[in-house]
Amino acid sequence: MVQTLISLFFLQLFQTGNPVPEKLYAQVSQPFYTGGDIIWSKVYFLDTDSSEIQSRVVYVELLDPSGKLIHQERIQRMENYANWSYQLPFDLPGGIYVLRFFTLWNLNFEPPQVYDYPFELLVGNGTGSAPPDYSKWENNRMVVGPLPVQINLQPEKDVYQKGETIRVYLEASADMGSPVQGNFSAAVTDAAWIPPIYATRPNFQTCLNRYEKTASIYQARFSPETGLRVEGKAYQTEDGTLLETNYLSLHLVEHNNYLQEPTEDGAFVFDLPAFYGTQNAQIHNLNPYQSPLPKVEIIEAADYLNFDPNIQLEAAIVDSTARNRYLFLMRKQRKFRELFNQAPTEIRELPKQKIAFGTPSKTYDMADFEQLISVEEFLNEVVLTARLKGKEGDRKVFLQSSDDYRRYSQSAWFQVDGFLISDASYAMNIPFGSVKSIEIYSDKERIVAHFPSILAAFGVIGIKTREGTLPAGLQDVSNRFNVMGYHFPYEFQDPP
Repeated sequence: MVQTLISLFFLQLFQTGNPVPEKLYAQVSQPFYTGGDIIWSKVYFLDTDSSEIQSRVVYVELLDPSGKLIHQERIQRMENYANWSYQLPFDLPGGIYVLRFFTLWNLNFEPPQVYDYPFELLVGNGTGSAPPDYSKWENNRMVVGPLPVQINLQPEKDVYQKGETIRVYLEASADMGSPVQGNFSAAVTDAAWIPPIYATRPNFQTCLNRYEKTASIYQARFSPETGLRVEGKAYQTEDGTLLETNYLSLHLVEHNNYLQEPTEDGAFVFDLPAFYGTQNAQIHNLNPYQSPLPKVEIIEAADYLNFDPNIQLEAAIVDSTARNRYLFLMRKQRKFRELFNQAPTEIRELPKQKIAFGTPSKTYDMADFEQLISVEEFLNEVVLTARLKGKEGDRKVFLQSSDDYRRYSQSAWFQVDGFLISDASYAMNIPFGSVKSIEIYSDKERIVAHFPSILAAFGVIGIKTREGTLPAGLQDVSNRFNVMGYHFPYEFQDPP
């Protein structure tokens, strides 16, 4: 359906005007590569004023010597250019490869208007899992860089004008000063898009070590001088409803690192670390148990390094292998107790006895949550994101005092092995290894039927321990109840 609409749109343009293709020019960092090298490229849009449509996305394809497509990416256009980088796999066979650049608009012409850049891939030892041994090459080829070769490259003059011929002097020698024979090449590139220290490719840990005053391993924060700031808005529905949760997470895919920032009315600001190359960044909702964001809008990307990494922002679900790391980050940055913000209210004392609330609306077996380490974290990551189901559909949890009928919005009672407890913080301190299951009770009629004069709660969180008895630390606690509940994220509003 989408493809049909696009085709109809293009057909209408062709019928109503004199369409011309968009002129593209791609600048690539060098004419040959080896397995594991990073390709740097900048795609320019030329004569954009003469086009009837200005594409916002450029497609890049990598074709092997047989013409087979082995990699494709979409890159966002920034003003009249787009940046792209890609690390070649170590185990690619040698030969002449082709980089193909095009826009969807240019595919409507006959023949399709594409920009091809052929390059030679030299053959290494083909380990496929590590950089090749640069001392062994087929056909006695030599690659400058990893080998102990000194290169002196000097242009004839410092400043050139348009139309002038650039002449450079190149001298190569080995460590002992002896001349080196081989094929050498030089390329003219735009210095604004090549990182200032191209030979150094820092990973996440080296960035942290270098800027340890502004970053820590689990809460990466980089000053504006060392990264890229991205501002935008996230939506929770396709029709444009802004996200109402309190946090977003950013997953830097290549480096398997997670950043987290608070949001307000869907607005977010991320300060990204200064990685070289393409940064595939996935923006996620509050935690891995929530659905992916259907829409993310990038408002501004401020560049502090004088080069523009290609940043691809997309909504995605955190996979199971990344969940432990994600939860660990959340444990460091957001605590359940921060949500306890209702003033306590005393209710008359109750005898110590077990209370049964019927069949739970939902039961969580703790064996399925081995990656968590506390009851507090479980409630953070699971219960805070779940709507309680009942006969009336989705239900919001709240607590109400029978004395003055004051409703404590979005709160719940806690019980441990059937005993109501006076302060939810006691439940937070139960060793997670001793918890067998956690139950959610949301049937209001059953709850109120037990203690109509005392308790009129809409929700109860029940904790069952493996021993099945009230922990010793809770047995001596007074049963003069302090009404303290937990609070859902913003989207969980009071019932009308």
